[in-house]
Amino acid sequence: MGVFPAKNETLVSSYNIEEVVSILNKRTHNIKYEEVDGSSASFLFQGVIGKNSFRISKKTVKPENFNPILIGKIEATSHGSILFLKYRLMPSTKMFFAFWTTMALALGFYFLFAKENILHAGFAFLLGLGNYLITVVNFNMHSQKARKALSRVLNDKSIH
Repeated sequence: MGVFPAKNETLVSSYNIEEVVSILNKRTHNIKYEEVDGSSASFLFQGVIGKNSFRISKKTVKPENFNPILIGKIEATSHGSILFLKYRLMPSTKMFFAFWTTMALALGFYFLFAKENILHAGFAFLLGLGNYLITVVNFNMHSQKARKALSRVLNDKSIH
């Protein structure tokens, strides 16, 4: 396990690579082109879809700091395709998380060694632990939502 929360997952689809890419294209607002019109309202995801890979995140109405990036690779099988998924934190969330965790640890060590104040050091370490736990819990919650949305898109017969 790394410093930042992350998940890996494999999904099996009865659709071939071209069909999976087509389905994802229909439900993903391509951020490469930065369309400004209101047509993106019907999209469930935003990101970039390639020939056999994608990098998307679930669209949200309000900012969601723990909304994961789904990095996917699609490989063909004899009966469809396999999607290898990686769920990762957004880069800005990683920076924010790293900054505040580092600050909490630095304050904890400062109070522990420079000031020899165990109470303040313990409080700083608890804040760092709380920061980590909140990040992990929220990342897991948003990863589940993204997985359900992706499964729903891949199983929705109306968009094929």
